[in-house]
Amino acid sequence: MISLSTARAARLTRSPEAPAAPRLWGIPVVWAALAALLLIVGAWLLHLGSGSTFWVDEWSWILHRRGNDLGTFLRPHNDHLSLVPLAIYRVMFATVGLDHYGPYRLLSILAHCGCVVLVFVYARRRLGDLLALAAAASLLLLGPAWQNILWPFQIAWLLSVGAGVGALLALDRRDRRGDAGASGLLALSLASSGVGVPIALGVLVEVLLTRPWRRLWIVVAPLIPYAVWWQLYEKSTWAGHEKAAGLAHPLLDGLWRAPSFAVASAASALAALAGLGGDTGDLAGDPGTFLLFGPVLLAAAAAALVWRLRRLGGVPPRVLALGTMALAFWVSTAVTRGYVGDPYTSRYLYISGVLVLLAAADLARGLRLSDRVMAGLVVAVTAACMSNVQAYLNGATFFVRQGELTRAGLSALDVARDVVKPSFDADPLSGIPAGSYFAAERAIGTPALPPAALPFLSSRARQHVDSELIAIEAVAPRPPAPGQAQAAAGPRPAVGSATGGTLTADGSCVVFRAAGAAPAGAQASADLLLAPGHAAVIRARGGPVGVAVRRYGDDLQNVGTVRTSGVLAVPRDRAPAPWRVRLGPTAGLAVCGLG
Repeated sequence: MISLSTARAARLTRSPEAPAAPRLWGIPVVWAALAALLLIVGAWLLHLGSGSTFWVDEWSWILHRRGNDLGTFLRPHNDHLSLVPLAIYRVMFATVGLDHYGPYRLLSILAHCGCVVLVFVYARRRLGDLLALAAAASLLLLGPAWQNILWPFQIAWLLSVGAGVGALLALDRRDRRGDAGASGLLALSLASSGVGVPIALGVLVEVLLTRPWRRLWIVVAPLIPYAVWWQLYEKSTWAGHEKAAGLAHPLLDGLWRAPSFAVASAASALAALAGLGGDTGDLAGDPGTFLLFGPVLLAAAAAALVWRLRRLGGVPPRVLALGTMALAFWVSTAVTRGYVGDPYTSRYLYISGVLVLLAAADLARGLRLSDRVMAGLVVAVTAACMSNVQAYLNGATFFVRQGELTRAGLSALDVARDVVKPSFDADPLSGIPAGSYFAAERAIGTPALPPAALPFLSSRARQHVDSELIAIEAVAPRPPAPGQAQAAAGPRPAVGSATGGTLTADGSCVVFRAAGAAPAGAQASADLLLAPGHAAVIRARGGPVGVAVRRYGDDLQNVGTVRTSGVLAVPRDRAPAPWRVRLGPTAGLAVCGLG
């Protein structure tokens, strides 16, 4: 049982007077250094994300959250109240649309930089300039948390945690204005994402320990509307998600995994801050080296914590509040998302990292460190930041590749707009049905590329365009209709090339005859060009003929086999590029244009 007198609580939470700081042109040097770091790293992060675009959850808001009714703004997203970030996205939809993703990325980087500044201010009041700058740099370059920083959708979590740090700073004032500010910032945190709930619980613990009961309104005022929202919108949705996940007893299952999840979360956060997280550039659940170095760091941190608390003679209320936030975040994550996420998931590391930095600042308050120890800490932080740069690079590469594939899929929809079915899903991961996409495109624009730009995409993206067009336009040989096998009334297919034989024109047909023997390592085949809106009948001679096609990609994709005769038709779409058709292996065949 922890109890502290009001006087002792005030002494442990009151911010010390800041020492006089060196100034440069009237500005404290430490602020100039922080500004330079923010500017350089922010510009670098903005550059890293060039080429990415809207992804997964963002498409849910683009396609299904453009209405103006109350439910549009209050319906939970993945069990979160997302009122504030959704409102921000709606403003962005109305002002910059979907044509450019840069403004969205800029917002998330600015939000991240805002969190860094708040952590710096928090640490500076407790530790002084140099250690505060080290804490800020640790968060600024926390590469393993790239998902929260490089993906604009995660501005929701950045707003929640930033407002939470702001609320703690407001409580440091210990006056009515500070209490009102803390309450308002808690409301912002709760209205941005579910991360606000653990933050509110931590603030509640501090208020109970350091203020009279009548000050409970600081937390109760923002929690009441949140509880009403949860009862009206979230309660049934959360139960439905857990049922869909196949969990017979979701709460018990979550609580059962919570202890190990919490320990692994703390260990992973320490490994990330120390630059020992390893490769985290994908979402495949690879733990990298988080769980190799993390437990060792956690054991050392636990020993240091016990030593420091003994020196302090108790647990400061703020440390207890931060511990409550961290524990509540880890347990709630284990209960609600532990069955689909890992403790070292990138977006979780950011929240854990911030709370660890804040707790460390409070615990180290008043410690006198030698110059040698300070120099060692600076070197360690610098090394950790440099190590974490690679995680940023890996994360950015992931998002840029995903962005190019998304653009390729949307471009295929635009090319095949006249023939695609409204239910066709251009991106099963993001869930982008053609009909909903076209409606959004008319309303707020699109990040898709025009057909003229498709040949300049990467090989991987061009191959994806071909795959989408093949699926949409049903580019595959089919049995001919009665009498169609002998028809030859259309334009002759354009001749490409031949391997192991010769191609000759014969009226509306192209005839391929295999030579006696194909070149070493090759099979007799014929390459033809088929323009959009054209069709051809394929007549095989001497055995079945394989059919493979490509349009923008470098590699052919097999689409079927013609045994005796078949029709290959490609509908007219909005791109002029022809389809390249390879027929073979074959001893001989004729390909005739159809009207």
